[in-house]
Formats: sequence, structure tokens, C-alpha cells
Amino acid sequence: MITAQKTLDTYPEHWIHVYTDGSAFKGTINGGYGVTVRIQYPDKTKEELSESCGSYCSNYEAEAFAIEAAVFQLTSVFSLYPEKTQNIVIFSDSSQSLKHFKMKAYRTHL
Repeated sequence: MITAQKTLDTYPEHWIHVYTDGSAFKGTINGGYGVTVRIQYPDKTKEELSESCGSYCSNYEAEAFAIEAAVFQLTSVFSLYPEKTQNIVIFSDSSQSLKHFKMKAYRTHL
């Protein structure tokens, strides 16, 4: 826990912090992401996202959906409210999902 807090503390508070998580029953079915996708804006307002990923969604897919949902939500917010555009940092406990996005050269106009 101390290591995690040290990592969190290395990012400026004026950045948007996104915390994601996804899970599936027995790791393979009925996946979803929920309250764990939390977007915290610098002004301390928060936004929470949740959705089912489907009957055959794995942990990995749920994690990836959570990250993608946060990115799409922020893209929408920044389009509607350009003054809210900030640096963002996404915290995830899924190294596989993060590797997936890195390998795919996942890019947005954020």
C-alpha cells in the first residue's frame, strides 16, 4: 500500500487522475467495470462510470473496457469544455491492458 501511495503522489494534483478497474466472475464471464472507473478533476469534482461488458467478458477485457471508457469520456468532456483540458494520468492494476494499448500505439487527441 505504501508503494502504491508513493506512486500516486508522484503525479501533480492539478492533473486529472483516472482510476480504473474491471473484473469478471471466475475471471472469464460476466465481466464489467464499475464505480472503480473514477475520474477526478483538479477542481475535486469526480465522475464515475460503470457498465457491463457482457456474458463472455474476461478480466482482461473488462480492464481494457474501463480504460477505453475513461479515455472516451475525457475526449467528450474536452471537446465540450476545452477549458477543462488537462494532463491526465490513468492508474490501472492491469499491466496486460496497459501493454495492449502501448503495443497498439493507442493515440487520441487528448
